[in-house]
Amino acid sequence: MLPVLILLYLVATVTPDPVSFHVEISCPVDWCGALIIYEEDDFPNHDIVAGDMRLCGKGGKKWVSDYGSYDLGWEFSPHYEFKYTLTHNCTSDGLTRCMVPRESQDVWIFGEWVTVLSALLRIKKSIFRQKVSFEIDAYGNGVLNECLDPNISEEDYRRMKEIDI
Repeated sequence: MLPVLILLYLVATVTPDPVSFHVEISCPVDWCGALIIYEEDDFPNHDIVAGDMRLCGKGGKKWVSDYGSYDLGWEFSPHYEFKYTLTHNCTSDGLTRCMVPRESQDVWIFGEWVTVLSALLRIKKSIFRQKVSFEIDAYGNGVLNECLDPNISEEDYRRMKEIDI
């Protein structure tokens, strides 16, 4: 009985590790855009980590930014799933495009715990990471249109446009 109580106590007191982000956006022309980073859950309950960041870049230079540690709270799966939306005009014709990656980047919730455990067990390299990197080649990529907020359906977005919200 005591081992079960100890296990329950440990589970109740352990919190997930914070996650940091590194973003690089490549574009050969001057451009501007808006970036949203989110933790993917069941629609419409995605957790916006860094929302509606307005940014501009000079042609030929990578736009690079690091975002500090985010404490995302508890998750019912053993990992977080991160995606982004990038609305940008990094095109030859200046038209607005939307980029959303097909696959999320998965991050183990307890990365630091696993790293400590790996060191104790003398495992050379942890397969888990707590830093998410998005390397985005924006030029001409994405679908023609602005990106929607990840928590708004296309139907709701059309309705909002009709009543001019």
